Amino acid sequence: MRSARALLALTAIATGWGVAAPAPAEASCAEVVVWHDAAYFDYVASALPPSAGRPLPGAVAPGGNDTGGDPPPPTRIAARAIEGVSPAAALLHGHRILVALGYFPRARRTEPCTIAGPVIETGRAHPAPAFLTVGRSSGGRVVDVFIDVHTHITRLSRHGVPYIGDAQRVRIDAVHCGRELLAHRIVAAGRIVPETTATIAGGVLVVRRRPGTAHRG
Repeated sequence: MRSARALLALTAIATGWGVAAPAPAEASCAEVVVWHDAAYFDYVASALPPSAGRPLPGAVAPGGNDTGGDPPPPTRIAARAIEGVSPAAALLHGHRILVALGYFPRARRTEPCTIAGPVIETGRAHPAPAFLTVGRSSGGRVVDVFIDVHTHITRLSRHGVPYIGDAQRVRIDAVHCGRELLAHRIVAAGRIVPETTATIAGGVLVVRRRPGTAHRG
């Protein structure tokens, strides 16, 4: 689970309408892909079958830079759709499954742990691959809540895949799984927020919430 936190640092998603994060030198350029103004991240917890579908022209990755200085321009990459899954939610780069920010396709089972709880968390959620960072309504504390095969995300979806937008207010029924929180059920606790968009500008990944009408998927 803790490896997911490194991906959260990579996304640099935070509250507000826009964020910017330089592509880190130590990360593989394949870990982040932008296609059709969406950012896709390596989703190691995914249980999707890597069945290659049609090619997705126009996919790019931030230019890798191991020596410092100005980052090189984005690199075009070969990406493909995954059979049976909307490319708006997930795609393939080589044998890697990358998932668009905010989407939560079928995930693997969590490693065995000691269960305690239950716990209820309500607040604004900020998505990362396989987990949410949630700002609690009371006390101003922030907690990470992980998602696995047993998590039910209700009335929050796009393109047939569970989707939680940045700063979406949610209620989460969870349990302690060792030292982590594991979600059993996630429901909207407020108006559905618009989806996010992404671009690469000057070697920097820029993510913004898309203006437009919010809706319930």
